[in-house]
Amino acid sequence: MRVLSTLLAVLLLVTACGANQGEAPGAALPRNDGGNASQRGVHVRNAYLLKGGSLHAILINSTGRPDRLVRLALTTGQLTLDAPVELPPREPVGTARALATATGLQAQPGAWVPATFVFQEAGTLTVEVPIKEYP
Repeated sequence: MRVLSTLLAVLLLVTACGANQGEAPGAALPRNDGGNASQRGVHVRNAYLLKGGSLHAILINSTGRPDRLVRLALTTGQLTLDAPVELPPREPVGTARALATATGLQAQPGAWVPATFVFQEAGTLTVEVPIKEYP
């Protein structure tokens, strides 16, 4: 009986040591240099401003119905959205080009500033975004 108890204890210890093997803490969080936030099924990923004048981000609508980015705001300058950005369900948007043009940026590369994304369905979401030097 003692051997069985010892064997069971060793087995539990070995099993516990292997739990979450290969997973880094916070693995569910995006790994990128930009700002990330989510609200009501809409996700802003890797959002950043280039000092040269553009806002880049990946927008993901994980809901089953379309949404639309209708406005952007910046406290340290202005963001101009050429037209509303359609967010179809379960498709990333923003991978091919900048989402908006930034003017009058009052911060330097390395700083993080709040950018406000206004979605038709998901509402208003503020994301801290870094300012990066234009490559």
